[in-house]
Amino acid sequence: MEEASSTSSTSSESDQAVVLFYQYFALSSSSSSPPKQTFETWWKDVKRSVETLHDHQQRLCNDLNLTGRILIAEEGINGTVAGSRGNVEAYIHEMKKYHHPQELFPNRLDDNNKQAKRQRPSDGDCLFRNVDWKTSFVKGNKNVSGNDSVKPLFPDLKICIVKEIVSTGGLVDVHDIPVETGRHLSPEEFHEMLTAYASEENHGKVNDNTENKLPPIALIDVRNTFEHNIGHFVNPQTGEKALNPEMTTFSSFDKFCQQHADDLKDKQVLMYCTGGIRCEKASIMLKRKGVNNVAQLSGGIHRYLERYGKDGFFKGLNFTFDKRVAIKPDMSSQRTSLDDGKSESSTKAEYEVVGTCVECTAPFDELDGSRVCTVCRDLVLVCRNCQSSLLEYHCSRHAAWKDCYFSFLEMFDSEQLCDQKLKLQKIRESLELLPNTKNTRRALARQIDKVEHRISELDTGKGTVQNNAPRRCRSCLEPNGVCDGRCWGFWKASSSSSSTLDKGIQKGRRSNQCPSL
Repeated sequence: MEEASSTSSTSSESDQAVVLFYQYFALSSSSSSPPKQTFETWWKDVKRSVETLHDHQQRLCNDLNLTGRILIAEEGINGTVAGSRGNVEAYIHEMKKYHHPQELFPNRLDDNNKQAKRQRPSDGDCLFRNVDWKTSFVKGNKNVSGNDSVKPLFPDLKICIVKEIVSTGGLVDVHDIPVETGRHLSPEEFHEMLTAYASEENHGKVNDNTENKLPPIALIDVRNTFEHNIGHFVNPQTGEKALNPEMTTFSSFDKFCQQHADDLKDKQVLMYCTGGIRCEKASIMLKRKGVNNVAQLSGGIHRYLERYGKDGFFKGLNFTFDKRVAIKPDMSSQRTSLDDGKSESSTKAEYEVVGTCVECTAPFDELDGSRVCTVCRDLVLVCRNCQSSLLEYHCSRHAAWKDCYFSFLEMFDSEQLCDQKLKLQKIRESLELLPNTKNTRRALARQIDKVEHRISELDTGKGTVQNNAPRRCRSCLEPNGVCDGRCWGFWKASSSSSSTLDKGIQKGRRSNQCPSL
């Protein structure tokens, strides 16, 4: 059984702890996965198993006053919870003992073939005995009374029942994961492989024609674009950053596989994500496109940074999906405080800043809830100088739209709006014959309708141009002077107490409140 590991030997009882974990409940098994017998009872009445586990999580987290995000599906569980160090440790302890409801265990017969007492669950029936519990700590700050205090890392607790804990639209069945997923590499093995490619002795073997030839490597970042932008592995062969599939949701990774499989078939693919869960399915999706030499970082960036920190091949920050926003290679928070939203990166360079401003390309890696793409609402890196000069923000995918796509139209006159309409129409027409652009064209059509409606309001006198209209946040719609930047995803303030639990039945598209790690 894998014990929960700490990332700090100097943590104290006053620290806040956070643990991230996942478990797939697959009936097939491999040398690196739990035996299938562990999950056979789970699937006997899987709907009831899901509801029972959900109720157990409600009670346990409520009793321990934990906040965070937990996804539960028939295929498994994916969670990140936070609280006091003692309570998080108690949570892990209780989870390791969790087994199926007693009534789901079959009756057994005695020696005379008469019905005997129902079997008691054994250690082998515990669902989470093989989980890799990844823990880290946030130091307590002295409050005005001089006592240690730590603000919650999450605004509340959300436990969501979903179709998949990593959404593929049903492309990958959980029972295929143990037998089809990529080869798991420990942080040490992953690092050793990259080191081998970085050495001068082996560098020339990539291009030679002998039997000792090393296949070129392809590092693939299986995370969202905004995560990749502030931190990523660097290819030791080329010095370039890992490939970015440019995802806003994981379900689009299959499109990346279709477009790049031919280029990757002769390469050694090394993929990674935050904690390992997304790679389990991503590797299968890529292998099914004919790319056979696929390996993945077991335990993800989290485990790698624990082992190698700033001396490894990962550069920049690791996004955390909580109020820390991101952690440095030494596992400390980027933020000086969970409340002030300020980063140390501009004043204290303890790591390599790899992020760049989307507008001027200056080094910058501070994400904020008030700086999101006005089209897709993905987090965008915009430096302080450019923040003051831009009306609204556009990510790199929508950079070509920055002169014509705006959420707030009250400051534009009819001539400016007509110009926007023409540009939007041209962009939409250019996409007509391209595959997989239906949703993009639909978004453009909606914006064109919105602009036409605003033009009609101005022409009929039902609206007026507001030249001095305040710039507003795309996330919360509040004026920039009012918005504090804590209005996106996990930075949102809770409308209820942190101990309030929310059972959300998510059907279809998942909210960014419950991401995969």
